[in-house]
Amino acid sequence: MHQDRAKDIAAAVTSVSADRRVAEAGADSSEYGLDSPLYTVTAKYSGGAEMTFRIGSYNRHTDSYYMSIAGEDAVYLVGKTMTSPLGYTMKDLIVNETLTEPDEKFKALTAVKVAFSDGTGFRYSLVPGKTAESGDGSEDTGDTWALSLLDGTAIKGDFSKKAEALYDALFGYKPTDWVAYGVKTDEQLKEYGLDAPYAEITVYYNDTVVITPDDSSAPITKTVEKTLTVRIGSLVPAESEPDGETGTSEPAESGTTAESGTTAESGETDGTSAADNDAPDSETAEKRYFIFDSGKIVYISKLSDLSAVLELPEWE
Repeated sequence: MHQDRAKDIAAAVTSVSADRRVAEAGADSSEYGLDSPLYTVTAKYSGGAEMTFRIGSYNRHTDSYYMSIAGEDAVYLVGKTMTSPLGYTMKDLIVNETLTEPDEKFKALTAVKVAFSDGTGFRYSLVPGKTAESGDGSEDTGDTWALSLLDGTAIKGDFSKKAEALYDALFGYKPTDWVAYGVKTDEQLKEYGLDAPYAEITVYYNDTVVITPDDSSAPITKTVEKTLTVRIGSLVPAESEPDGETGTSEPAESGTTAESGTTAESGETDGTSAADNDAPDSETAEKRYFIFDSGKIVYISKLSDLSAVLELPEWE
């Protein structure tokens, strides 16, 4: 969630100040666009109070908008200081996820496994270099990368360049098309085929952690192996488009509490995310749902965008 923008929304309804009152009780709401409001915003305050604002038509003469408050019949004019932040869509509020690179980047990796739902797949594994022993006539050897199939078949050759290209493709990929936000439960994952994914990519890497013993003795530095995963789910139906619908029952809730203790909810749920990286063949390219590691956003991707990761390299 984009915190600054969420706070802008909360601040807009923390202290609402109308420019003037334009109608009293009994006013025709349709005359001010309040029968089908542009925005409906419910603010929940820290003391437990709740207030709903409806923003109607724009008045070009005063450069302001008509507003009413639930439970009152009066109509007010409010300036853009309040209404401008309400124009944020879910696309504006969502911060797209990416895989977090290890501190040592590619040098930290020890293996990358790509496993498909039919049981096939492959694995790149780091083969550490060796330091020559004095007097035995041998030479130092550098690190190399080996390739094997998941059935145990070892492929001859040095696949270091392929492994590094896979790393660059995976960690450099920045998705733009998302279809669900706030996905948490197994049932929600199942909807996108992510409970039993078409493919699962697992990155193994070494990380240095510092452990502080309970007995106040000196901290211990230890190298541990960690993993990152990407799950690729079911095919996206041809008629499906990213629409920004969330995986929660309250898709428009900003979830951000301003310093005053006010949480704002916007009734506008247009979270359409533009496919900035779509190629001209986007209508026919195979697309699948996917999710990063322990993320909560389901994205849509063309498999061609991840071909460097999913395709088994050629070998002699």
